[in-house]
Amino acid sequence: MGFLAGAGTGAIWTRLVPQAPDVLGLKNDEPGIRVMDDKGVLIAEINPRSVRLDLARGWDVEQAAFLDENALLYFTGPFFEEQKGHNNYEARAIGDLYFYGQLTLASAASRPFADRRYHFGITKRRRAQFGFGGWKRSYDRKFRVFVGGLGFLYDERGQTPHERYSDPYATFKQRLHEAVPRERLIVGRDKAGRLMVLKTPPRTTAKAAAIARDEGLIEAYYVDQGNKARFIVPGQIDDRPRHNLPYLLRVAERDHPWVTPTERPKKRRKRAAAD
Repeated sequence: MGFLAGAGTGAIWTRLVPQAPDVLGLKNDEPGIRVMDDKGVLIAEINPRSVRLDLARGWDVEQAAFLDENALLYFTGPFFEEQKGHNNYEARAIGDLYFYGQLTLASAASRPFADRRYHFGITKRRRAQFGFGGWKRSYDRKFRVFVGGLGFLYDERGQTPHERYSDPYATFKQRLHEAVPRERLIVGRDKAGRLMVLKTPPRTTAKAAAIARDEGLIEAYYVDQGNKARFIVPGQIDDRPRHNLPYLLRVAERDHPWVTPTERPKKRRKRAAAD
């Protein structure tokens, strides 16, 4: 289905997509995704029943995202560690990642962070769910998708994180990270069970948390920030890269999984007309 421009106050577009049986109590005409601009805050309301979430990998993923006709949204993933070799340059998420049977665990160096930070996932029943800690063996029976390594803003209980929670930086750098206004990429959940993705203008973490509350998030967490914050709507919002990223999270209709560029069919070139 096509885009419905201007659907709702401040809406950029809405996409209606096929839905799974009702497990959340959302209305039958609930859109698969609704994207809005609320005074500079970009907001995506995502119905987890109707879409799939993939990890799009590759150092050229940012350039390709805006042109991906089968995608609904690309946004920043969790923090990553950079690994420089002799003739290569690699990156690995500091949290555990699981997508449709494919598990990538954090490295040994990042294991303490993975186990002491938050995660979100899409369950087998297609619910958006957040929690604390890294991957557990039993989770393959619970989740379709699992994304670890999230930073904490607040949860349903309030603004006090789990007692074992660990910030990604040393104390001084963490305070600087919180106090200096930066673009913030926030993921969370509203009362109806929608997966919410927000990108704020440059704000402190405290002000970003206040924005998330104002937008109706009952719990909120952050992924990578600042010049790594991305919110790309193919064909609509081209969030120009300022820092090359190794992966992005991709939202699409359930029958449009992400494939690597080498797997994508090449368009046949038209033969030049004979002179």
